[in-house]
This record gives sequence, structure tokens and C-alpha cells, in this order.
Amino acid sequence: MDMLRAAHEALFATAGDLDDGRLRRRPAAGGWSALDVLEHVARNEEITAEVLGRASGLRVVEPPPPDPPLALALVRTRHIEAPDVVRPQGTYTSLAEARSALDASAARLAQRYAALDDALLDGRGMRHSVFGFLTVRQWHDLCALHALRHLQQLHEIVTGA
Repeated sequence: MDMLRAAHEALFATAGDLDDGRLRRRPAAGGWSALDVLEHVARNEEITAEVLGRASGLRVVEPPPPDPPLALALVRTRHIEAPDVVRPQGTYTSLAEARSALDASAARLAQRYAALDDALLDGRGMRHSVFGFLTVRQWHDLCALHALRHLQQLHEIVTGA
């Protein structure tokens, strides 16, 4: 969770100097605004918290799957289309709203993770739309990498790169 909290702080440090107009502005070539990026990260964390919340009902893992290349989440040259369930809906109108949502999603994620033992974290799992079958622990670990991926995207938005 420390890496996720650090990623959140970096997201807000990057977006913090933008006025409300720039936070909502989408690139001319299409894509997401800074607030869209933050909403997407929060929606992803909410989905992951749901996965953790229903861990005991997920498929049993036998034998454990090989470690997927989760670090590929950081490779921005690899385009990944966001599933509808985590695609931003334009919900946030301010940085304060986005921060509140991300604080809440991180807290829910931490609470659900802390309630699970190793048998559930490593012995249960489900399919991820990009990485295939992941254990519950891998779903959790992917959250911080996902936030860092979008930190890169936020830098691109802020710098116009």
C-alpha cells in the first residue's frame, strides 16, 4: 500500500498546479483530461477492492499461476483500451473531488487487503482483462503499477507531450 499512496501523492503533485480549466481540458487529438485520468485510477481501485471483497468466492488456484509480467503496466507505448467499467465518466469537477475519491478507494483497498490471509490472497483469483488469470494478491499489486502508469500519462497531459 505504501507504493499506492506514493503514486497517489505523485499524481496530485503533478496535477496540483493546474487550474480547473486545465484539469478538465482534453487533448486536441483526443484522449483524457487530467481529471479523467484520476477518475479512471479511482474506478480501477474500486473494482480491485470489489475483487478483494469477494476473494473467498473466487476460483481456487491449483497450481499457482506463473507470475505475470505486471511491470508491463508501466509501458505507455503499449496501448491498453480501458474496459467500460473503469472508463472515466466525467464525474469529477475539481482536484479536491478527485483526491477525496482516491483517498476513499485506497482506504477501501487497504481495508479489504488487510482482512485477507495468505491462503485467500495466493489461493484464489480471477481473470484480468489485460493480464489474464491473476491471484487476488496480484490484482492488489497491480493497482500501484496501474497508478504509476497513469502518472506517466498525467505528465504527458501537463507537459503537452
